[in-house]
Amino acid sequence: MLLGAGITAASAIVLWGRPAAAAATLPASEFAELLAGTARVDLVGVAVAGPVDLGSVGRVVAPVRCRQCSFDALAAPDVVFEAIVDLSGSTVAGPVDLRAARFLGTSIWEGVTFDGTADFTDVRLDGPTSFSGARFRDQASFRRLASSAAVDARQSKFTRPAVLDGASVPRLDATFAEFAAGASFVRATIETLRARGARFVGPASFEGLRTERVDAAGAEFLGTVNLSGLTSSGPVILRGLVVTGTMRLDDFRAGSLQLDLDRLGRVAGRSTRHELLALLERTARDEGNLVLANQARYRLLAEQSRRRVGLHRLGDWLFYQQVGGYLVRPLYPLRTVLGLIAVGAAVRIARDRRAIAGAGCDRPRRARCGLGLLAGLDRLAWAGAAALRPTLRPRPAEAGASRRARTGRWAEHVAHKLLAAALLLSVANANPTLRQILDTVKG
Repeated sequence: MLLGAGITAASAIVLWGRPAAAAATLPASEFAELLAGTARVDLVGVAVAGPVDLGSVGRVVAPVRCRQCSFDALAAPDVVFEAIVDLSGSTVAGPVDLRAARFLGTSIWEGVTFDGTADFTDVRLDGPTSFSGARFRDQASFRRLASSAAVDARQSKFTRPAVLDGASVPRLDATFAEFAAGASFVRATIETLRARGARFVGPASFEGLRTERVDAAGAEFLGTVNLSGLTSSGPVILRGLVVTGTMRLDDFRAGSLQLDLDRLGRVAGRSTRHELLALLERTARDEGNLVLANQARYRLLAEQSRRRVGLHRLGDWLFYQQVGGYLVRPLYPLRTVLGLIAVGAAVRIARDRRAIAGAGCDRPRRARCGLGLLAGLDRLAWAGAAALRPTLRPRPAEAGASRRARTGRWAEHVAHKLLAAALLLSVANANPTLRQILDTVKG
């Protein structure tokens, strides 16, 4: 009689799939009896009074749907649910204990509000699971949760720490999820982790995470981030991160990495930053993004240069960085070449003036002997062309020159050749087609 009355009361609130005006109340013991039977349970807007304990049921064979329901508490440790479980839009005021429970079918927790603790430790999920839009207002534990299907946690919100240590999931989608007190994925195995636009307030640990792909583009980390020991066989996408704390990436391994260079300042450990820069350079070069690849290489070599001391550091900074641009910034050797030409032109003009003053104007110098604008322009053009010749000639002219002049010409000649080579290599490194040719020659 009680079971029949419960079914009548429950079915009375469902009318063509629409909830009635007033919600019915169902004792927790009667709700447990419904789940112990073989008939499907399809309820909407029911208030289940008292804590529901399914520990003695052991196995729920029929589909269970209780949408927009309210529960005082829910306990189903070690219980096997053979069919779909749908509690979407419901509220659980007290603790939820599902330790070691198993869901063979689809489980839907969309929009569920967990006011008490939620314990999904050692839960096994054989079908798709959705926590989309769920609200966890107390501690939520998913330790060692094992799923053979995708888990959807989009736009879910965790007010207290969320713990997924040791969890195993083929795909976890936490897009725009909010972890208001931190999250822990220590030694979890998640083949594909998607956390685009997610917000982590407090410490977030992915230490020892095993994965094939991570996409956390645009995520916010308002605390420390621990990615130490993370191993990914595929890409780790961290573009557009907002990070306010320290990032730890010791022993970080990934097939490729996408991370804004200005976020490297948050990374702890100089050697770790160098490894990340090398990985960023390789990733960008493989993707054909030579601009980013060259930026990463320049920053890596600049940071390595700062570790040197004395004349070694000075020479590296002056010649390799400022003059050569580490062979990835063409403007650096170009500006040096132009400066060398300017100095050579100035020296030639000064020397030519002294020759004119001492010997007067002969025919070759006649056009530049005057003091007017045209004479000045002619003198400048002549001196610039003469200063450019060391770059074009295979060897400097030595006929009739003094030993001192020959030494100066050879020094100028060698400097021009070295700068021209640096310029050509820099341009090749910055141009995709030339870079491909250069790689082919190296190979």
